Amino acid sequence: MREPGGARGASVAVIEAEEPGFGASGRNTGFVVPSFTAGLGPADVDRLLGPALGERLSRFVGGSAAFLFSLIAAQDIACDAEPNGWLQPAHSSARLALLEARVREWQALGQPVRLLGRHETEELTGSRAYLGALLDRSGGEINLICLPGGPGVGEALADVETIDFVRREGGRTEYATSVCMGAFLLGAAGPLKGRRATTHWAYVDLFARGRRHARKGASGARRQCLHCGRRYFGN
Repeated sequence: MREPGGARGASVAVIEAEEPGFGASGRNTGFVVPSFTAGLGPADVDRLLGPALGERLSRFVGGSAAFLFSLIAAQDIACDAEPNGWLQPAHSSARLALLEARVREWQALGQPVRLLGRHETEELTGSRAYLGALLDRSGGEINLICLPGGPGVGEALADVETIDFVRREGGRTEYATSVCMGAFLLGAAGPLKGRRATTHWAYVDLFARGRRHARKGASGARRQCLHCGRRYFGN
């Protein structure tokens, strides 16, 4: 993975283990996490796959964030990318000990990780609940504006600060999206003006107009993710 597959004329597809949107492409809310699930580290992967394949996979996963951000820069992708690091905090002594081991394992592979103490973790998170944290400076965020639905939409519609944010950021981001009743927020803020849209079937009669990629539910949200992916990377 030295360059985008399309740059070499390859046809590239992202394959999920389950249905589209099941894995990280739909559930990580924009976080770029160059690590395995919390229960696994490089040493665990070595035991499962053997040292050769284990190290190869760990280096691939560990380098994924740096590769992603370099791809975004090379392709000039407008997604508000922020390579500002990824934090895994520890709420207990046992978790802190586990993170200490994880830091040693990732550092052995050249990953830019270090263990933070309680004070540094509090400064970054604003919480005193953590004993420390693993910080990987290669991680970060990518941002599409996506407004969720649910019971809080009514309160959000009455919140001037929220509507102003959606109006301001939705007007300048490349993609302003919503799921279910989140479309009401896009409608109130303005990005839906003159566009077709839909929302949860029970509230269609209340919903007036416009679409800037507003979807009616979870299955629609998965199609929305695929649509945005096609817009960015092609089929």
